[in-house]
Amino acid sequence: MDRFPQEKYGPWALITGATSGIGRELARQLASNHIHIVAVGRRQARLDELATELQARFGVVTLSVQADLRDPGAIQTIVSSTKDLDIGLVILNAGAELTGSFVHGEEMDHLRLVQLNAIAPMQLAHHYGRLLAARGRGGLMFVSSLFAYQGVPYVAHYAATKAYLLSLGEALHVELKPHGVDVLVLSPGLTNT
Repeated sequence: MDRFPQEKYGPWALITGATSGIGRELARQLASNHIHIVAVGRRQARLDELATELQARFGVVTLSVQADLRDPGAIQTIVSSTKDLDIGLVILNAGAELTGSFVHGEEMDHLRLVQLNAIAPMQLAHHYGRLLAARGRGGLMFVSSLFAYQGVPYVAHYAATKAYLLSLGEALHVELKPHGVDVLVLSPGLTNT
């Protein structure tokens, strides 16, 4: 078995939005490479289910962190829960879509969307990016969207938040490479989650 992922990105990976869809599958892929998982999600029952699955299938430890990234206080919850762990990979996957006319949507819904899709990933990338650069190895992954590449009517604000992640990730790829930190932006199309 190839030990490279564990040596470069282990022993722990942190994944936001880990309980379903892309996040859950990434947790499985990393666990299959013997990397322990910090799973961040809103629903404790789903976090518990994921932890049980990863332990049974792959024998890895899963630390469940219940946090809603639409709440600005969630960042401190994640940071304090992981302060004693050697996290080598951070996957910023949590996100939501807001569909409909931009001007007819509620301002509070737009504010929660930008908190979840842009501000929280930026804060986590800043915190863990510093740690990874000091560590001299590791990786950050932003989960963006194909909608990030242009303005898309009726998902205008969602597309804008995902464009932010794309731009930030592309820049950090260059900035963090000299420190041994890989930065990747995943831009999936429509996905059944």
